[in-house]
Amino acid sequence: MKFIFVISFILCSVFASAQEISTFKISKGDILIYDVRNKGDLYYYRIMVQEVGSKTVYEWEMDEPKNKKGSVEIKGKAMSSSMKMVTKVKPDNHLLLEDATIVWISKTLLKTLNNTLQAEMEIDGVPNNKMTVLQKTTQTIIYKGTPTRVEVLDVSNQLKFFDLRQFWVMNNPDNPLITKLNMGFTVELIEIR
Repeated sequence: MKFIFVISFILCSVFASAQEISTFKISKGDILIYDVRNKGDLYYYRIMVQEVGSKTVYEWEMDEPKNKKGSVEIKGKAMSSSMKMVTKVKPDNHLLLEDATIVWISKTLLKTLNNTLQAEMEIDGVPNNKMTVLQKTTQTIIYKGTPTRVEVLDVSNQLKFFDLRQFWVMNNPDNPLITKLNMGFTVELIEIR
């Protein structure tokens, strides 16, 4: 009897965790909230999505102690095929990205990482970053008020200290959203409203 109980518990656990992984798209009006830790500063980075489709446009703001804001426009070609990523924004500025992405990676880059588990990309103007998928894992994000598990790729150049470039990206070709970042500062997506 005890054996049957243990087997039933294991099967229930497996089915429950298999059902929890989901995908979602980002839509106009969504608010993404990232927790940022940079040189002792702790603050939220909010993204207010204005447009998703042929291009992606959003306004952003940083809480105390930064108190900065600006906007970003990523052209459709960059969202589709760019092998470049930037991680920094300038306050009171409109950042136009025609051949690079920020917050997301391109569909081509995600496909390359999934097919070969490696890709060479440019990050913040530095070319030849040899990025490797370390593992496929899951991450929990609060999505529209509900804790939601998503599958992510843990991608790194596997270097040490200040040379480390690492990000976790949703393994979703319709929404290759960066959920975590470690590039001398750390960023983690905690909620989408």
